Amino acid sequence: MDNPETRQLPSDLHAEREVLGAIMVSTGEGVGDLIGILAADDFWSVSHQKLYRVMVELFTHDRPVTQLTVVDALRERGWYEEVGGAYAVATLASEVVSAASIVTHAQMVVNKARARHLIHAASQVLTMAYTASAEVDSIMNVAEALIFAVTSSRLASRPTVADVAMGLLEGWESPDPRLPGLPTGITALDDLLQGMQRGDMICLAAATSAGKTALALRILRHLTIDRQIPVAMFSLEMSMTQVAHRLLTADARMDAHRVRSRRFTQGDIERLAASVARVSVAPMIIHDSPSLSIFELRALARRWKRDADIRLVIVDYLQLITSTGENRQQEVAFLSRSLKEMARELAVPVLALSQLKRGIESRENKRPTLFDLRESGAIEQDSDVVLFIYRPELYGITEVHGVSTKGMAEVIIGKQRNGPTGTVNTTWIDSYATFENMDVTHTNERTKK
Repeated sequence: MDNPETRQLPSDLHAEREVLGAIMVSTGEGVGDLIGILAADDFWSVSHQKLYRVMVELFTHDRPVTQLTVVDALRERGWYEEVGGAYAVATLASEVVSAASIVTHAQMVVNKARARHLIHAASQVLTMAYTASAEVDSIMNVAEALIFAVTSSRLASRPTVADVAMGLLEGWESPDPRLPGLPTGITALDDLLQGMQRGDMICLAAATSAGKTALALRILRHLTIDRQIPVAMFSLEMSMTQVAHRLLTADARMDAHRVRSRRFTQGDIERLAASVARVSVAPMIIHDSPSLSIFELRALARRWKRDADIRLVIVDYLQLITSTGENRQQEVAFLSRSLKEMARELAVPVLALSQLKRGIESRENKRPTLFDLRESGAIEQDSDVVLFIYRPELYGITEVHGVSTKGMAEVIIGKQRNGPTGTVNTTWIDSYATFENMDVTHTNERTKK
């Protein structure tokens, strides 16, 4: 068998020359077809990399890309001799008659580059495995991350600051009534957050039984059932059956206790059947393993991103993810950082539920704050947004300024890296354990016989 270390890395110099020649034949117009497909680093030849960079620079400055302008730009950059001078540029231009196949040849260059990235990734994994420089789970996590990066073409081309800035400007010039992020379904909360943003880690923290899971499921239902947006949820606390029970009763707006007691009317069965139909076709993935490591969680999320294009990952809840560390604080810090990295890697928001410290009930002001995040300040540091749930009736507070607290709930934005903080008033529907907008009328199922 051939030694991999002695093999020549994949490349297609002919395709590279075709691309560069076609750009000059089209006087630069061909560059517009290649942005977002081909990056300078995709070229195997260093000379070709430099020529492509010069051509793209000319194009972005609205200058024609011809033999003369390319040669002048090479001289300005100090690359003239390195690429072979005017003769090399002229030879490239003379070899191509038409730019019609420029995208096809560019894709050939990209495919060879991706093969090289794959070989490099495999080499890194082999080295780690042979030297046993890390735990096996950690090596597997690195391997999956490297392969995912190659298959999603993230190593081949990344946007520049100019690309991002131009995209933002286009959005500002053409206002879109839709939110820039994923909606939660709680209108006032969406107004402040402008939706859940890609790459953000969002921490949702609350006291026991305050409704962390209920709010997460409310968001899940809104996205998957109402909007058909794929979402993945890791339920480390509740079984699939328990999650399904909550989803169905909330969607059918039926008293969860009455459903568990099986005190149905024919109308109830029809409503539940309709909810089963809606939930069954909703693009949701729920994984209910009670003992899941962060490496397994990230591997599954990568797979679902690739296969189902999930747009949101929900983790219920952070402290239940299996981890090893010298102490609990370090463990939670590692888990928090890993979830943030996952959000960036997959370019999706990650909604991570978290416990609060005990002792809130013993102080006068029982609204949670950033200080109450349990076990690690790293959660606050890593999170782009921190949300808290406050329900005064949980603490025996029956009235606030003469108004009954029954069903009163607040979602507090304790931190928002790129936006305002504040408090959103919502309604807690106890009978089917969910949150709703305050301007929505609800039927109290407990009053029915």
